[in-house]
Amino acid sequence: MPGDRVPTLLAWCDGNGIIIDPRIQVVDNDIEPGHLTGSSRSDVEENPSNCGRSCARGLGIYSRDQCIHSPCTLVYIPKTAVLSVRSSFLSSRIEPVPYGHGAHLSLALALYGELLRGPESRWYGYVQSLPRETVDIAVFWGDPAANSTANEDFERASHATCNAGQGSACASCKRLYDGRNAIAWLQATEAVWELNDLLSSHGWRSSFEIVISFLYFYTF
Repeated sequence: MPGDRVPTLLAWCDGNGIIIDPRIQVVDNDIEPGHLTGSSRSDVEENPSNCGRSCARGLGIYSRDQCIHSPCTLVYIPKTAVLSVRSSFLSSRIEPVPYGHGAHLSLALALYGELLRGPESRWYGYVQSLPRETVDIAVFWGDPAANSTANEDFERASHATCNAGQGSACASCKRLYDGRNAIAWLQATEAVWELNDLLSSHGWRSSFEIVISFLYFYTF
């Protein structure tokens, strides 16, 4: 049951030696904001437009009623609790890859195998808390309109449902503009080297196909 995700996760953490600072709490954002406690609850009540269900999905980490200063270790995770290719039940069937794109694929396969095992998996308490729906992390990068280099195509798509300008656009338009800004930011980071490497090694036509692949590997 979706409402059992947090108790199941916390019970698994406790059973695997994971220590969580009592000043923070794990909250299921799919449950009504009224279930939050401490400062997080007051923030939701005072700013419902910022912290409501519409902009927060899945599980989240919130502080309670104490100020947490840096540096501080909030969660201690022993090595034995880390899901990896070596620790998964498929370890004998997955060729070890120390780094690079092959390592990402190997880990994705190990995680998928544990997901398929369900409650029989040693990591069930953890993997059951992972999102099953599309994660809202730059999903707009896969939108042909946001990826288009032709301004007229982009403008036509962004105003398909409204006539507002960029300053007062609807939610759909804002996602497209935000997508363009995100892509421009990405091109200025070292991540672009990874994208170019994949582009040349796999022969993909568009670097945006690579971005989507990266999102799949890192979020599922």
